[in-house]
Amino acid sequence: MPDQRQQERSRRKQGEPSPLPTPTRHDPPPSEQESPVRRMLRDLRERDPGQEAEEEAAQRRQQRREQSGE
Repeated sequence: MPDQRQQERSRRKQGEPSPLPTPTRHDPPPSEQESPVRRMLRDLRERDPGQEAEEEAAQRRQQRREQSGE
């Protein structure tokens, strides 16, 4: 019977997913991924989908105000 490390190596070569959990590089922990404010906005958005368009419009107005102020 081949030992477990040997099996693991051959499994990796075949491209099968390893049974050991490997962290995915493109998926950082939530703390790194988004700020608390972002998370809060997202939670609001998920509760009320109609809110999203209003928020975006408000952000666009805010940006336009900042640009014209400069």
